[in-house]
Amino acid sequence: MSDRGPLASSVNHALIYGVRDLLLRLSIEASINESTVIVAVIIAVAVNTDGVREILGVATGASEAEPFWTEFLRSLTRRGLRGVKLVISDAHEGLKAAISRVLKTTWQRCQVNFLRNALAYANKGQRHAVLAVIN
Repeated sequence: MSDRGPLASSVNHALIYGVRDLLLRLSIEASINESTVIVAVIIAVAVNTDGVREILGVATGASEAEPFWTEFLRSLTRRGLRGVKLVISDAHEGLKAAISRVLKTTWQRCQVNFLRNALAYANKGQRHAVLAVIN
């Protein structure tokens, strides 16, 4: 992760996304010792007090396990991230635990992920009805 310097301390909400959650589905193939591996890419986006989204950080790792998320969030706090009121993300248990441990703030499940997960259990003919009930 590149160190862009101190972060603005006036952040209202932090949206912590795995790139896959932005509908880009980015996977990076890296060649290590003549083997190809796929690494996780994550991006932290925040909405500042003026309502403007800012990219706070980008990181890559071998997985999205709790230690990876914890270190990523700690790196943001070391750079000055303070005052986070709400984190919106998918329901990844490692991410939720890291948010609780590092940011000590409120977490909310991303509604897009919730809808995708719910619709995955419905067959094609039922999806419109399920969507109507949820919305």
